[in-house]
Amino acid sequence: MQQTKTFEMNAAFISYTRADIGVAVDIQKRLEKYPYPHELVTEENRPEDPVFVRKIFLDVTDLPVSTSDFSEHIRTNLEESRYLIVICSKEATQSDYVKREIDYFLSTHNNDADLIVAVYVDKILSGMHPVIDHIVATRNCPIYVSGKGAAGEAGRKYCFYHILEFLLKVDFDKLYNRYVHYKRRKRRRRAFAVNVALSIVFCALAWGWYSQKERTKIEHARVEFEMGIFPYSLVVGYVDNFLLPVLNTIHEQDSTKIMIISMPNTYDELNDSIRFQIYKNYLATHYPTADSVSVLHIAIPGRKRGASVAEIHFDEKGTSFLYDNVRTVVAFKAVIDYKLSDNSPVTVPDSLTQDWFTQYYTQSFIEQANNRLGDRSKMCRFVRDTTELKIVLSSEVINDEG
Repeated sequence: MQQTKTFEMNAAFISYTRADIGVAVDIQKRLEKYPYPHELVTEENRPEDPVFVRKIFLDVTDLPVSTSDFSEHIRTNLEESRYLIVICSKEATQSDYVKREIDYFLSTHNNDADLIVAVYVDKILSGMHPVIDHIVATRNCPIYVSGKGAAGEAGRKYCFYHILEFLLKVDFDKLYNRYVHYKRRKRRRRAFAVNVALSIVFCALAWGWYSQKERTKIEHARVEFEMGIFPYSLVVGYVDNFLLPVLNTIHEQDSTKIMIISMPNTYDELNDSIRFQIYKNYLATHYPTADSVSVLHIAIPGRKRGASVAEIHFDEKGTSFLYDNVRTVVAFKAVIDYKLSDNSPVTVPDSLTQDWFTQYYTQSFIEQANNRLGDRSKMCRFVRDTTELKIVLSSEVINDEG
């Protein structure tokens, strides 16, 4: 809805429960300190502030001291906000106040759910609000990772840029790559300042040795950090939004059922159709009793949309197993291509090929997925090639390979 600007609009209004005040304040601070790229944001999507993503309304920091009724200020700021950011958590599902803010925002914005950003704390859950449940069923939503350490901060950074992608209508990769280049320039400036200071004290040889060592150290630390964190963002979406709900539902019906999940072992296998064909041909050649494949539709409690997985039957043995071809790992390809391109912010040794990066990210994905699944990991077998598939089939499902 195109609104007539008769006042200075809030860029967004944050709706939350008191239990999530830390999350709400963190998101507000990150957004209001972010100088958005004018060259990437079209005029109609720019905030009122000419430099920063402001104003982000949060009642704990923005309500004035006055004699006016508290709810009057809330209603006014909801009306004068372009977007609504809803912090979704277990506590928020119990909050009538959050639901009223959602209802009032919709009533003053033509019931346009596309103006709502649902931010989930740590995991996707249902029961927030009918409109929020519809949103999470139809589009990917940011996940705010509350954990400590580097992994937690990296997760919050990804969440922040997903929120910006929605508010500014700019592709996530463009925003995040801009951040990567900014950090690279910042590190270069810092390294340069250090090197200049050292050159006053040390001779040219000592200065050159030290600067090279520092640059290498920074580069290696950055590569190791990114390579551990990048797969985690995909794991959270795949496990929380799809795999865990599916396994929980299956467990209620048959706790012995095994799901085989195929992962890429080479760069070419990032194409899931190529990967699926490899396993299909292998089964046809070595396991002739795998005579039928069907699609199993799984109704997930609390969700309007269910999920579908393949089920491969071995009629002579009266057994079957579930199969899923992880498609989200296709994101590895864009990252690998970028790392090996001339625009990469780091120098990659020639020994680190496309296949090497694929195998590294795949291994990280599997380890992090199993950790996040907890006890449900017992129902999964991640396989990277036909040799691992053979081991699973021989020990878990059937024992009659031809």
